[in-house]
Amino acid sequence: MNKTNIEWTTMTWNCLRGCSWASPGCDHCYAETIAKRFSKPGLPFHGVADKDGWNSNIEFMEHKLDEPLKKKTPQIIFANSMSDICHPKVKHEWIDAILKIITATPRHFYMMLTKRPNLINQKIASFWTDFALFNGKPITNLAMGTSIESEELLWRGHRLIHNWPGRCFLSIEPLLDRVSIKSLLEAEEGHRIEQVIVGGETGKGARPMRPEWVRQLRDETKEAGRAFFFKQWGSGLYGKRFVEHLNREIDYRQWNESPWPVVLPIKEREIA
Repeated sequence: MNKTNIEWTTMTWNCLRGCSWASPGCDHCYAETIAKRFSKPGLPFHGVADKDGWNSNIEFMEHKLDEPLKKKTPQIIFANSMSDICHPKVKHEWIDAILKIITATPRHFYMMLTKRPNLINQKIASFWTDFALFNGKPITNLAMGTSIESEELLWRGHRLIHNWPGRCFLSIEPLLDRVSIKSLLEAEEGHRIEQVIVGGETGKGARPMRPEWVRQLRDETKEAGRAFFFKQWGSGLYGKRFVEHLNREIDYRQWNESPWPVVLPIKEREIA
């Protein structure tokens, strides 16, 4: 596992490497950028990427499975940050192995993110059902999230709450256009969508994110009684100096709300 600069988690854990394009939010994917840099023979992403990006191959790194077992201090772990657990080429036995480690380490809280929530039933739900039947209780230290970049992809949120029986979150990053999640949060029973994360795009060629889009999502999230986490303005908004001046703030404050049981190491953390 690795420490990370991703503000909404404390560590990343990658037993999978590799992915493929799913939607416009993938155009400037940070994971693909890293993979391209280290894709030559002898480097970590050789075989799953080349100089042009992902090649749709997926690699399972079984030797990394036991890493959470060795970490005694509770962490919020972003699992598979360099892949997608619901990618069509991810094998069921790989998923089962990963989920067994998650259930064996209840001191940690895990977050998984997919752009393919329509495949959750096919990929993951069978394990969840079998585990719950065998143990008599659901897995409580795992939240599944999906990425929503524009209104056209709001269906991902509906598929997430339909297919995933447990705790959920939304990653609205990179936010590429105005999105309203009011109807989604109203349609979801039980407040299983516990957190909404919003952020702008970073890196070369980053597309702009408008402040009014962010404010709308913040207001809709708070009206629904969910945790709101604002990750970053991105580098496509009005220039570098403006972004540095804002420093993750919306209307003169940070939004670091986290509903998960492990405390984030953020000084101005707000509790939902």
